[in-house]
Amino acid sequence: MNASDSIAFYKGFFENSPEPGLLIGADRLVMEMNRAAQFAFGFSDSEMVGKDWLSLVDTSDSRLGSFLLQSSGEDTTTLELTGIRKDGGRFPCRFSIMPVNEGSRKAFLCTISTDKNGSQIPAPTLTNAAETSKGSNGSPSLGSSKLTFGLQDKANLRKLLQIYDNLGEVIYMYEVKNNDTFRFESVNQAFLNVTGLRKDQVVGRYVEEVIPEPSLTLVRSKYAQAIETGHTVKWEEVTPYPTGVKTGLVTITPLYNEQHTCTNLLGTVTDITEIRAAEKDLEVSNERFVYATKATRDAIYDWNIITGDIHWGEGLEKLFGYGTAEPGTGISFWKRHLHPEDSAAVNESLTSFLEDPGQEQWECDYRFCRADGTFAYVTDRAFAIRDNNGKAIRLVGAMQDQTRRREHEAERELLISHLTQRNNELEQFSFITSHNLRAPVSNLVGLTDLLSPESTQDTKTNYILGKIKESAHQLNNIVEDLSDILVVKSNSPAGAENLSLQETLGEAVKAAGDQLTQVNATIETDFSRGDSLFFSREYLRNILLNLLTNAVKFRSPERPLVIKLRTETQGSRLKLNFTDNGMGIDLGRYGSKIFQYQRFQAKAGNKGIGLFMVQEQLKAMGGVISVASEVNVGTTFTILFGNSQPG
Repeated sequence: MNASDSIAFYKGFFENSPEPGLLIGADRLVMEMNRAAQFAFGFSDSEMVGKDWLSLVDTSDSRLGSFLLQSSGEDTTTLELTGIRKDGGRFPCRFSIMPVNEGSRKAFLCTISTDKNGSQIPAPTLTNAAETSKGSNGSPSLGSSKLTFGLQDKANLRKLLQIYDNLGEVIYMYEVKNNDTFRFESVNQAFLNVTGLRKDQVVGRYVEEVIPEPSLTLVRSKYAQAIETGHTVKWEEVTPYPTGVKTGLVTITPLYNEQHTCTNLLGTVTDITEIRAAEKDLEVSNERFVYATKATRDAIYDWNIITGDIHWGEGLEKLFGYGTAEPGTGISFWKRHLHPEDSAAVNESLTSFLEDPGQEQWECDYRFCRADGTFAYVTDRAFAIRDNNGKAIRLVGAMQDQTRRREHEAERELLISHLTQRNNELEQFSFITSHNLRAPVSNLVGLTDLLSPESTQDTKTNYILGKIKESAHQLNNIVEDLSDILVVKSNSPAGAENLSLQETLGEAVKAAGDQLTQVNATIETDFSRGDSLFFSREYLRNILLNLLTNAVKFRSPERPLVIKLRTETQGSRLKLNFTDNGMGIDLGRYGSKIFQYQRFQAKAGNKGIGLFMVQEQLKAMGGVISVASEVNVGTTFTILFGNSQPG
């Protein structure tokens, strides 16, 4: 192929490329353009030539005016701009500008492709390749083109090769023989970059040596279709290459000689692998969103603040009874159905949130009108999506119906109120019982004590008087017990302080001295693992005294009473084991009642309140008590005091 043929060859590439291309002078004026550029902008050849290229874009950036004069070297510069068609229409696009120089003259190749969001600019449909140039018999030919600089062929060829190799679109040319044999005649650099193949692996090789099945059968059928119809054929193709599996939008255009014989196929491919992957991810994400909205009863919404459109999930109908068509597309539906008493506060809260660029999460409780006219209590939680300036452009959230929870809370508050009232009434009754009965009961006890069996000789009368006296004393004991219980229940414990268990035990032993001495009791202690605790002195003394006297009351008649006290620590808490060798307790019979107010045995002086008081006083100070016992062996009470440190 000589220089002249090569120039014509690459001119054909430029002219027939589906990617719009412009040749711009250093003075910013358009020198040449291909058919795709004419189609994209809607201008004819004569209208485009001599036009300032800045008039083709919508931009307020004044620096673009001197951009071409400042550009140097061979680097390609990419600009994200908005193109302007002749009819005023706008379309986002990407301008790739590359210098092509010859001597002192400077020019720039500008190719226009997809915008940053992947939107494709309109491309021409080449219904017949003859529209480029025609031979004497009307067949398309590569032998003529208007792309000329008035320079030597060698210089023109260099520029055209630069254009060809720097087009972002994948471009390749087949040599066609007998309409069914296709050999790669040329590929541009984009082809090699996308596929990962070397030039020697493609150029000069036949299609079946480069393209694997099943793509091979597909492309051969498309090539045959293009040759038969004389039209450009388009399809989407998935092919594995060294760089991975690629998805491309392919066009193939037949080129004919003057005898109307197809001599070449001009192919282009737009790599849409990432777009299809993103679409797949979006499809999966949308599927998850659909399932999520079905799985939840929340009313999920997506509000585009810029356009005003709002999309509602299925929860709107599930929760509030509105059909999909009722909300419309705007936010006004939501605002209309706010409770009149809540509307102002909710709108003020939302407006304040949206205007604060530092806020992302919004939450608000309010009432929302259902389709049946009743109001639901809802909690609305939303996330704001903001632009680089912090302006809210989208709000995604969910309305959760809290009506049942509110009703349950109201029922609980009512129940608590009733229980509090009943408790107050019981406390009042206990107060009356323990205080108002104390005087008459004391009088009754005093009167019965004045009666003596000798006051009458009647046996029956003496028996009755004895029973009255016994009942009076029992009633007095009960009133005293109730008074003691009320003191623990209603009064706060005496102030806690750092105490020595050994010293406090000594005080309790002294208080129970006569009882312990009479039974010749032995007390053994081992406080080596802990003696200090933070507790109420009064309560601790009472607890130890009750346990000591309880051991005396339930000692075994078969052996001397031995009481053992041993401490250990559990974390920061002190544990006391109080063991006696007394009668023991039948836990199977009395286990659930040991710390209740009652008498297990009718022993003199046994009021049935001691262990109950021990438990209540421990509970008031954050402690607990448990019991282990075996009949005729003995009993162990284990006390776990509250935190042994103040505060």
